[in-house]
Amino acid sequence: MAKPDHMRVGDFAPVIRREVLRGGSVVPLPDGTLVTLRARRDGESLVQTFVGEVEDAAAGLVRYPWAEGEPIADAEESVTFWVTFEVEVPDVGRITIPTIGEDALVVHPRGP
Repeated sequence: MAKPDHMRVGDFAPVIRREVLRGGSVVPLPDGTLVTLRARRDGESLVQTFVGEVEDAAAGLVRYPWAEGEPIADAEESVTFWVTFEVEVPDVGRITIPTIGEDALVVHPRGP
């Protein structure tokens, strides 16, 4: 599991980034690569899905930039979400990040 990502409600500058690896090597991401962020609120089973994007194809970097109005970004108290990226790479297949388990995202409320 990676170190938890943190963001504040209404602050859309933080971007969750991950490197796509297979066998310890970077996977180049050609046109047609699909990126999905799957997020589940701690203690719940419902999984929300969001469309991510390729940030740097040659470096195998994917990201999810936050947008206004998303349910994951309107917490009134600190809440933990468990997230995974699913990356569909043409001619390679599906790569899940992390490969085992989920990463933590902690969303904090805006201060007074």
